Amino acid sequence: FGGKSMKIVVTNAADSANKVRLLNNNKLGLVNGTSYTLSFDIKSDEALTFPVRFVEANDDYTTYNTLTGVTTVVDTWVRYSETFTFNSQGSPTTVDDAEMNLQLGNQGTPTVFIESLQLEPAAYPSSFIPTTTAALTRNGETLTYLVDKNFVGGTDGTIALVYRPIML
Repeated sequence: FGGKSMKIVVTNAADSANKVRLLNNNKLGLVNGTSYTLSFDIKSDEALTFPVRFVEANDDYTTYNTLTGVTTVVDTWVRYSETFTFNSQGSPTTVDDAEMNLQLGNQGTPTVFIESLQLEPAAYPSSFIPTTTAALTRNGETLTYLVDKNFVGGTDGTIALVYRPIML
């Protein structure tokens, strides 16, 4: 971690959450009623809890969705993910001008690192897909374990798999 992180240094404490924010102004196209999962890695020099908001970019900054679960652990990388159903608040079925805001106001003067950020139309987070300018479609993920190279004699041993079921 940390090789390609975004570094945010808050030098003056703000009196409201929306006065210090990381803003994605790429005009996200989000579809009403669709499940999305936001995920990223985050580290801070202070313990933080802050919201992420999806808002209208062009007119009155209508808040479509507020995610409240971002919590950091001091000087430790934490993987954040939250799944939500996009609610366009009576707007058209597809909102082409949504922005994502990570609102860091009311948090003191932290230094925050964020990386591996992705927003995907899915009910659970997938592993990070590095991209540059265009969205990518992922192939199914596969786990391969070569038994003959990892057990004494090539055939003796036990493989245990611990997993958490995905609730769709």
